[in-house]
Amino acid sequence: MTGVELANTLAWRDEQEPSAVWARRYGGDFEAMINFLEKSVQWRRRFAPVMLPVFGFMTLIMTAVFIYGLTAITFGVPDPWPWPFDVGLFSATIATTAAFAS
Repeated sequence: MTGVELANTLAWRDEQEPSAVWARRYGGDFEAMINFLEKSVQWRRRFAPVMLPVFGFMTLIMTAVFIYGLTAITFGVPDPWPWPFDVGLFSATIATTAAFAS
């Protein structure tokens, strides 16, 4: 379990404080549910330090491609690298469309 689903389940657990009696009433395995939640929290804590730099690096790359595309649109197509120009132009077009589309 990840993301919003995990956050909502943890908030529910902290607020409702379910027990083994509660789980039996609804036909569930309390220990399995708690173990699953704990493993999900451990997984999130384990990969959180890795994900932030990865997203930061990808954002940096996409920003560079976007700026390259805007520069190429403004000053013309550079001759040596037509492929990065196409990628930059495409990302600039998508970003502009997303920003101003209704």
